Amino acid sequence: KHTELLPHKKFHQLINRGLLGIYLSDSKVRRQKKVRKLAKGIIKTGGWASYFFYLNGLAYRSLQKSTPPFITRLVSKL
Repeated sequence: KHTELLPHKKFHQLINRGLLGIYLSDSKVRRQKKVRKLAKGIIKTGGWASYFFYLNGLAYRSLQKSTPPFITRLVSKL
């Protein structure tokens, strides 16, 4: 609703839904059963964009855990 009057409203809607997906992919959410259930409903309501960013957030966090620290430092310097 709040993005309806903004220029480029579709872009702003994508950002809002994407941020929801990314935030809800955090391990703090997944560790809490009741919150996890609520998060699933929010992602479902957010549509494909929320789901897409949710999956990417999970993938990123998974890769982040399995990547050795020296590679992370090396890549961040590029």
